Amino acid sequence: MPQIIDRLWDNTRCFQSGLAALGFDTGPSESPIIPGIVGDAALAMTLSDRRFERGVFAQGIGFPTVARGKARVR
Repeated sequence: MPQIIDRLWDNTRCFQSGLAALGFDTGPSESPIIPGIVGDAALAMTLSDRRFERGVFAQGIGFPTVARGKARVR
């Protein structure tokens, strides 16, 4: 059903541009899984925990899964 895929990409672009407008770095992602690159691993984990407390699953990811200084929430 191509309309579902089109809607997914419309939502992805909308969310990504909204994050950018708020000052978030989403990197060069071209996927519906959008990272919020925060740099510091401890900060990424704190953001992940706070989102989870509010009912949003956004996994914190740090070294060694990503390079040092490139920790993110996605």
